[in-house]
Amino acid sequence: MSNKIKQLKKSHPKLEGFLCGDFNDTDKSSMYQELISQGFQDSYREYFNHFQQKADSNKDKSEPEKLCTMFTPSFSATIDFMWFLPSDQIKVIQVLELMTDKQLANLVGKTLPSKDLPSDHLFIFTKFNLS
Repeated sequence: MSNKIKQLKKSHPKLEGFLCGDFNDTDKSSMYQELISQGFQDSYREYFNHFQQKADSNKDKSEPEKLCTMFTPSFSATIDFMWFLPSDQIKVIQVLELMTDKQLANLVGKTLPSKDLPSDHLFIFTKFNLS
């Protein structure tokens, strides 16, 4: 994937775009780090870094909660991402709020998939402003 992205960026220096999927990797993985090094931004991280700072300053910081797109009794993490190449024409304006691992643990079944959440991943959503 890295070579394809490099080729695209070389042949299209003003490349803009999106890359979304079920990556089954965390933000600590080499895949995540490679996309960051290629100039992609994680839409959720971008949103929370820029738009949630004010809201976060009003929250109790004693116990940070991890956001999840996958939850089992032995593993919970965000492993699904919506990537974009930032530009003046592409701005993240909204994301679907993810459940925390604490909220997921309180659901019936205590794991995904469940009766109420029939997939093994929670869905994600990002609203972009394209100008």
